[in-house]
Amino acid sequence: MLTVPFLIWHLSLAQAAGPAMADAHRLQLEGAYNFRDLGGYQTSDGKKVRKGLLYRSENLASLTDRDYAQLAALRIKVLCDFRGADEKKRQPTNWRGSAIEEFPQPIDAQSGSSPLMAKLMQGAPAAELKAIMTSLYGEFASRNVPQYSRLLRRIADGGVPVLYHCTAGKDRTGVFTALLLTTLGVPRETVMQDYLLTNQYVMTPQAIEKMTATMKGMGMNAPADPGALRPVIGVEPEYLEAVFASIEKEYGSFEAFREKALGLSAADVAKMKRMLLE
Repeated sequence: MLTVPFLIWHLSLAQAAGPAMADAHRLQLEGAYNFRDLGGYQTSDGKKVRKGLLYRSENLASLTDRDYAQLAALRIKVLCDFRGADEKKRQPTNWRGSAIEEFPQPIDAQSGSSPLMAKLMQGAPAAELKAIMTSLYGEFASRNVPQYSRLLRRIADGGVPVLYHCTAGKDRTGVFTALLLTTLGVPRETVMQDYLLTNQYVMTPQAIEKMTATMKGMGMNAPADPGALRPVIGVEPEYLEAVFASIEKEYGSFEAFREKALGLSAADVAKMKRMLLE
């Protein structure tokens, strides 16, 4: 039974992004609830991200024939999977669409997450899980620079339309999306709104109950209040704020991080904007 505080929290995050934004970007697929087009976001200088070029998603293991019929119309050129080998084995992508360039950039989901798993095993309260997730996010950008840099470079070199994803489409995928949109000049507020859209798509009472049942089946101590799992299943503003805070602390600015860590020069960014904005 889900608690009233949890339901209030869920509604507050849904309102933060807004149903209009959710409807404008989401593709209604049967086997992937967190599949969306980044097109339409406005930049600080009044331009917009072109539709039909940049797609983000959760894993694609459950796509149906009807979903593949929809994807065929997108003419996706590059497919980037951020998942590691074990994740791919558990939920394999059996791509049945048109010929595509596979561009895997595996990021180990377990790297640095031992404290989180230990707390989950103990049935820790939401506040502890949220604190650990925030800390993990603080290391996310710098730890995954090689993978993110290579995908940004592939996009800059004309690798679009591109579809990139991880398992849930919220952490590895969410951080990459934030870096990409920021590079294109989308304001931080809009970047955050896109990040929080995940909660509208996958952060549902049913998802909480499913994870609780899974934990019990694995012999883990599921929390008495299922809403305590929300920091792990969903996303929080503090997570993405931790990413940008760590970047600015280490590099002084996002621009310096983009150039020194991601390897994108001002000329590269200008090239990307010509291709991806209108």
